[in-house]
Amino acid sequence: MEKQARPPLVCAVVLNWNRKSDALECADSLLGCSYCNLRVIIVDNASRDGSMDAFRKEYGRNKIVSLISNRTNGGYVANNLGIGRALEMGAKYALIINNDATIEKGALGKLVATAEKMPQAAIVAPLIVQKGDRRRVWSAGTDFNNWIFKASLMGMGDDASRYGSRREIPLAVGAAILVRCKAIGEVGLLDEKYFAYYEETKWEILMKRAGWKIVLEPWAVVLHAAASSSGGGRTALSTYYLVRNRGWLIYELCPFYLKPVAYPSLVAEAFARAVQAAIRGDGSTARAAIGGLADFLKGRSGKRDLGFRK
Repeated sequence: MEKQARPPLVCAVVLNWNRKSDALECADSLLGCSYCNLRVIIVDNASRDGSMDAFRKEYGRNKIVSLISNRTNGGYVANNLGIGRALEMGAKYALIINNDATIEKGALGKLVATAEKMPQAAIVAPLIVQKGDRRRVWSAGTDFNNWIFKASLMGMGDDASRYGSRREIPLAVGAAILVRCKAIGEVGLLDEKYFAYYEETKWEILMKRAGWKIVLEPWAVVLHAAASSSGGGRTALSTYYLVRNRGWLIYELCPFYLKPVAYPSLVAEAFARAVQAAIRGDGSTARAAIGGLADFLKGRSGKRDLGFRK
């Protein structure tokens, strides 16, 4: 009887910032996911809640788990530390997964099987459902408007049963993605000027421009509690980076002939967000929207101290 080939090495990168309970739950789901050639890399973003102590206590003797302590909060792009470690280990795939997400048993194997069947797929995305209601989709990928360079989640609120077949999608949301390391080698790591939001969008656009595809595998399911570390989608923090970094994306990747359309759309988005926040009585988020636009126009990037936040 022939010996069955060992499946390709996958390194799962879990990024944490002050949410040790979520990160432990995420890591435990990975360790229990039934994939036999897995390494888990936990990157802690200078948490102040005792996260690293908790990780050392739980996984210090676990040879499958590696711990990386970042000296500062590097935002989403601190995933680069884990991705770099995965490349050093010789992984074929890196699974980037938010600490507020958990993966269902068998899902990683399904993602890898799809990637192996589709060698032109740089990214295979799972169907991401809402943690509180597995029947409701949180994301079935990311739609992207190529005219104005704006990303939006696909399928939010849909019944999960609608997604029964594998399909190519415009982009994938960075909350959970299986990324082929060969594609990373071609386009490089996440752009650190973005810090958080739109960084994976730029990454994936570069991969697609290099000839790669992005695929949704709906039979692989991840459960996600949306935007825990940034407080959700309408906070001052998320609003600032969404506006500012969309500006950088337009500046860097939008064709010159579409910029006269994309830039006015960015300004309109910033003011619309500001007005909506003001109507809610949320002055911090209103100022963040305008501040994000202003900082982009001033050429500011990376992590910013939002002094106007409450």
